[in-house]
Amino acid sequence: MRTIETRFADMQRRRPMVSTLLNFGAAVKGGKFKPRMVSYWFNRLVEKDDFEGTPRREILKHVNALSGSRPVGRDVKFRVRRAKVIKATEGAGVG
Repeated sequence: MRTIETRFADMQRRRPMVSTLLNFGAAVKGGKFKPRMVSYWFNRLVEKDDFEGTPRREILKHVNALSGSRPVGRDVKFRVRRAKVIKATEGAGVG
């Protein structure tokens, strides 16, 4: 799997007149990157002028959806199930 940085560099080279935000979105699309990695590279690769006036959190939520990764943090509602412990009876399966 190629890194976000490599995919972004390829997009920038192929589409130099397009904003860094759009190229970043195209780079992560379908890559199933972890939200933490998307956020890390977003901060380093996307120019702040490209998303001025739009909350960063909203953009990252959308970019993570493009990536196809599972949401984490406040947007996730899940329930942890306790693992059932099954005791082996004497003589069952032991040989």
